[in-house]
Amino acid sequence: MSAKPAPRSPVASVVRDLMAAAPLPALVQLILTALNAARPGLSTVITAGFVNGLVLGRGVLPWAVAFGGVALLEMLTNVFSGPAREWHQAMITLRVQQRVLACAGGVPLARHFDPDFHDRLAQASKNLSERLARWIESALSLIHSTLATAGLLGAIFALGGGAWLAGVLVVSSLAGLLTHGPLARIERERSRLLARPQRIAATWADLLSRRESAGEVRLFGLGDWIRARWAAAYRTSGEVDVRAAGGQLLWNGAGAAVTVGAYGALLVLAAGAAARMDPAQAAGAFAGFLMTGELMQAFLRQMLNDAGSMYQHAGVIGDLAALFAEPEETERLPPDAGAERPVSVDAQSVVFRYPGAAADTLKSVSLRIAPGEVVALVGANGAGKSTLAALLLGLFRPGGGSILVDSADLSERSRGSAVFQNFIRFALPVRDNVGFSNLVKLRDDAALQGALQQAGSDLKGELDAWLGAEFGGRDLSGGEWLRVAIARGLLARSGLIVLDEPTAAIDPVAELELVRRLLALGAGRTAIVVSHRLGIARVAHRILVMEDGRIAEAGTHAELLAMNGIYAEMWRAQASWYVDVLPHR
Repeated sequence: MSAKPAPRSPVASVVRDLMAAAPLPALVQLILTALNAARPGLSTVITAGFVNGLVLGRGVLPWAVAFGGVALLEMLTNVFSGPAREWHQAMITLRVQQRVLACAGGVPLARHFDPDFHDRLAQASKNLSERLARWIESALSLIHSTLATAGLLGAIFALGGGAWLAGVLVVSSLAGLLTHGPLARIERERSRLLARPQRIAATWADLLSRRESAGEVRLFGLGDWIRARWAAAYRTSGEVDVRAAGGQLLWNGAGAAVTVGAYGALLVLAAGAAARMDPAQAAGAFAGFLMTGELMQAFLRQMLNDAGSMYQHAGVIGDLAALFAEPEETERLPPDAGAERPVSVDAQSVVFRYPGAAADTLKSVSLRIAPGEVVALVGANGAGKSTLAALLLGLFRPGGGSILVDSADLSERSRGSAVFQNFIRFALPVRDNVGFSNLVKLRDDAALQGALQQAGSDLKGELDAWLGAEFGGRDLSGGEWLRVAIARGLLARSGLIVLDEPTAAIDPVAELELVRRLLALGAGRTAIVVSHRLGIARVAHRILVMEDGRIAEAGTHAELLAMNGIYAEMWRAQASWYVDVLPHR
């Protein structure tokens, strides 16, 4: 039996994708890097020949011409390296950002309720273009310094220095390696510790700057309180930076001491090697050894810096690898574009817990909804109504139990349609705000206008008008935005529609009338109405009362009142509010 190939590590997968993202610009970069790296070794040999020519008084011109050729090679490679680098980095950044966005939009919805996932996403997205550019530059610089060092080693042998001189120079220069590893580890730990406090500080700052929160912040006098929280998070970031700077200062000092010793050894070694050579070549050899040794130390230090920089900036590779390792949700079709056939919904012993939560939100919920049935989910806030609705739509995957729609698992079907309480107000034209629920109809003006008309919106004649003040568009009232969201939900002609308290912001009478209108428009669909107001429950065929993550009662309005249980108590409490609490006029 043949052995299975070892699974590729997430980091190796990211590196492979970076290499494959832009092969042509990568090849151009490598060729230019190799040509430029040949210059130092050639320059030392040419310098040695030029000095010997001056000492002997002959043969200077060929070396001068050769030196001009090397200078021209360096100039041309430098001229073309800039555009090639920009081209390469742009292509790679585009590829990686596409994957980051795909991951953010492709993970199961429940992951967005996990702070660890948002830390991971923020860390991977933070200064992504800049961090990727630095990592790529470090990788190319490491290749350049490695090739240049190899060329300098060849120059030592060409000048007659021998293996011992090359070996001693390499060993003395590598002493600086002791400082680079600790410095890189300090920087990586600093980056890790800063992820959460920086995100918290940004959240507090966002509250002070967003238009949506400005009113309440000023109304309740929250400015000083929020600024204090922002300052606390910012101070935490500063403490991390100070600790990292102290460690970096210590190791940088040690590296400087090693460098001074290496330069002293270089002069002694070069002079000793030249003294043992033919006097006609000694001057050039000494100049060449000295130049080679200085350049070699510089390039070996550069190699170490590049390796440390790659390690330091490899954080972006690790962050991306951790993000890309997130499980992806199987992509499903949007609501069916043409069919409105009502569907059945069957849930058995469904359990669900949000990531990081201490207890289950839903606890062994079982229900069956017949095709075309209108079911109301009612209960106190936090009872699990919206969570159950999201599960029935397939937005969450149950932690236990099963959900079947028309006897098929949700993963094998397109999703239903919905109008949520916190619906999105896209700062885009009316056409997009409505058509996003059914992209097939995005250019179908008649279908879009029909959905807007059914929703009672006056925007049916303004499909290309921009909405939202962010881009200078028309800013709608809450009720007008609601009608746009309803039109979006109606355009997705699915056999299942969920109304998850979309009308909670309007008065109960208007809510009841609007829900009746929606259900009339959606006749023939299976409908689930989520509300904590019991008045609209009377329009449903059946009412499910939720309490503490369970279905506590089920029945019609009259049946539930006769039970004299949870629903009856809630009904009397809400009815008394209108009779006893509201003033008579």
